[in-house]
Amino acid sequence: MKIFFWLLLVGSLLINPAQALSPPPFLPPQRFDHPFHGTRHIVYLNPTQMFFKCGQAYACTPIGGESPGQCTTWILQIGSRPLFGGYRVDAAGWKQLLRHETAHCNGWPANHPK
Repeated sequence: MKIFFWLLLVGSLLINPAQALSPPPFLPPQRFDHPFHGTRHIVYLNPTQMFFKCGQAYACTPIGGESPGQCTTWILQIGSRPLFGGYRVDAAGWKQLLRHETAHCNGWPANHPK
């Protein structure tokens, strides 16, 4: 029975690998969805550091950056790879996350209005 369960699990990941690798997209409205014009930093934190910096989020960015032209995004890292919401992220998921966090650099509020 255990073998059947594992085969079923592996088979489901092979059938739809995108869901296994990327968090669902949560993209910003157009007015915030553009490149940040300034210096961008990405800092990886362990779970304890992340909790004290960002609470229970797996990534956070100060709204509008720390100062004009400066913006840092903190990302949770467990082991050797970033982990977002329980997902190990593929290239498409990474692009979505950076797009989302860049919008916060551009002033998109934390309550994510449309």
